[in-house]
Amino acid sequence: MKTFSTLLKRSLRVHIALMGLVYFPCFVFAIEPIGTIGQPLPEQHAFLPDGNILRAVLSHIQIIDTDTGAVIDEFGERTYVSDVVFSPTAEHLAILNFSSDSKITTINIWDTIVREQVSEWEIPARIEVATFSPIGSLFAISFNDEIHLWNWEIGAFRGKMIGQRRPWESCHSSIGGGITCTSLPRDRASTFSPDGRYLIVASNRPDVELWNVKTRRLEGHFEGHTGTWVEDAVMSPDGTRLATYEKDWNDVYVWDVDTQQLLWQEESGISRISDVVFSPDNRHLYVATQTGTLDRSGGEPWQGWDDQVRVRDVKSGQQMDTFGSEFRILK
Repeated sequence: MKTFSTLLKRSLRVHIALMGLVYFPCFVFAIEPIGTIGQPLPEQHAFLPDGNILRAVLSHIQIIDTDTGAVIDEFGERTYVSDVVFSPTAEHLAILNFSSDSKITTINIWDTIVREQVSEWEIPARIEVATFSPIGSLFAISFNDEIHLWNWEIGAFRGKMIGQRRPWESCHSSIGGGITCTSLPRDRASTFSPDGRYLIVASNRPDVELWNVKTRRLEGHFEGHTGTWVEDAVMSPDGTRLATYEKDWNDVYVWDVDTQQLLWQEESGISRISDVVFSPDNRHLYVATQTGTLDRSGGEPWQGWDDQVRVRDVKSGQQMDTFGSEFRILK
């Protein structure tokens, strides 16, 4: 649901995607400013098939003209505690409005092309993670340590995933001898494979699970994470590779989806990873880091800036390039 870190992370994802296209000059597009003075704070962006921009702000959804930056249309209603999920093509979206009083999440599915609501249903819980399948009309929802499948077109329940999930560990040893504890088991991210056959779920157990959508069964685990919990899982466009990273550390992992084997693990900068995105041709991985703790001695400049995007070769993990914020001195 909406938090400052969530908003920042989503803005970074848009930033990486746009910068990724800049990095490959064969792609032509217009860059929309992330924020405009006097306008609502943008939370999430996507390009629509007609080239315009779909934008989620804190209270509703906007359609933005790419050339002028003008708001073409506005629709949907968001409550104080809510989230927005875009479909892979951005032709549909889900608004998840949670009521703290009733403990119910209302799910509204919208057609973003005609700006009409398609369906609506309720879940008696606060939804942790939700994602659209790229194939058909399946919508996966995580809550109360379970994964449920729905038909988003008609709001019909299609069953839940069946499998013995690994026990949740309340505390994990961290690098340097510290201890990080999590309050409850919770899924952090989910993504379907491009063919819709598998659902990959990352959680704070910590674990990354591979679920078979047809059989509803847990088929495997991506072994090898070493920190507290897995923050996100991102699939390559061709469905052969999975990138993950952890909340508290700056290691990025790339896996073979078919075998669930770790291909490489690399440290990325000195700050925490905030997002990862594959290039459209599956060859590069963009890894964004966000500055954490700064150090200063006497009158010297602050040290520790690392707001950067690093470009890595997907096959080898080798760093190819770095770009992003260039400020380094704060007096």
